[in-house]
Formats: sequence, C-alpha cells, structure tokens
Amino acid sequence: MCDALEGLGILASQRGEAVAGRRLLGAATRCRDDIGYVFRYGYEQQLIDRAWATIGSAAPHQPALTWQAAAEAALSRS
Repeated sequence: MCDALEGLGILASQRGEAVAGRRLLGAATRCRDDIGYVFRYGYEQQLIDRAWATIGSAAPHQPALTWQAAAEAALSRS
C-alpha cells in the first residue's frame, strides 16, 4: 500500500496536481511510519525527491490524510 501511494503521489506531481501529490506522498510517509518500514531503493528515493521538488514542498511531518483515507480518495477518483 505504501508503495502504491508513493507511485500515485509521483504521478500526481508529474501531472501538476500539487495538492493531490502532497496528500498522497504524505500519506505514504505515514503508512511507512505506521508499519516501521523505511527502506527504499535509490531510484525510488530519487523519484520521490523529484516529486516533492516538483510540487514545491518539503515532506510534511503530519499529513492531512491518513494513508487509508488517501488510498480511498485516490481509488475513488475517475
């Protein structure tokens, strides 16, 4: 789930959807924190860093949405 949220956040940032990108990437961070999993491959971290740079914001400490809510919101988008 964490990887999926990161992927959706990266795609949102590439499409210029800054708010969705921030929410999804923030939720992915919370998801990883919740399960205690912080490992990423170098290419994954580069994509995430590039996404944050594109949306013009540093990663938030406490994202507005839980990862469950972000996943639900992402899946409900048409």
